[in-house]
Amino acid sequence: MSYAKTNKVVQSNLYELITFPFIQTEISTIFLTSSILIKKFLPTHKILLNLSNSMLFYTFLRYRILNLSYVVYNLLFQYYVDQIGCTDLYIIRFVSTLLLFLNFFWEYKICIFFNRHYQITGRILTFFDESNKKN
Repeated sequence: MSYAKTNKVVQSNLYELITFPFIQTEISTIFLTSSILIKKFLPTHKILLNLSNSMLFYTFLRYRILNLSYVVYNLLFQYYVDQIGCTDLYIIRFVSTLLLFLNFFWEYKICIFFNRHYQITGRILTFFDESNKKN
C-alpha cells in the first residue's frame, strides 16, 4: 500500500474513532434539558425529575467520561504524528483532551449536586449501618 493510501485509511479510522463518540456525548444534553424543563414547568412531578436526573447521570458518565476517555487514550497512544500529519493530530489531541477534562469537571459538579440533593452519602452510611446490625 502506498503512503497516500495508508494515510487516508488512518485518517478515516481516526475520524470514525472521534465522530461517533463526540456525537453520542450530546445524549446527556437531552436529559439535562428535560430536567430543567420538568423542574420549571412540572415542579410537582418529582418522579419524572428523578428519572431524568438519573438518566442524565448515567448518560453523562457513560458517554462523556468513559467513552471520551477511551477516545483520548487511543488518540494519545495509538495514533502517531507521522501517520496523519503533524498539525491535525496535535490539534485533535489537544481539543479532545481539553474537552475530556472539562467533562470531568462537570461530572464532579453533577456528583456534588446528587450528593446534596439525594443525600447519597447519608444513604450509603445508613445502608452499611443496617447491614452491620443484621450481621
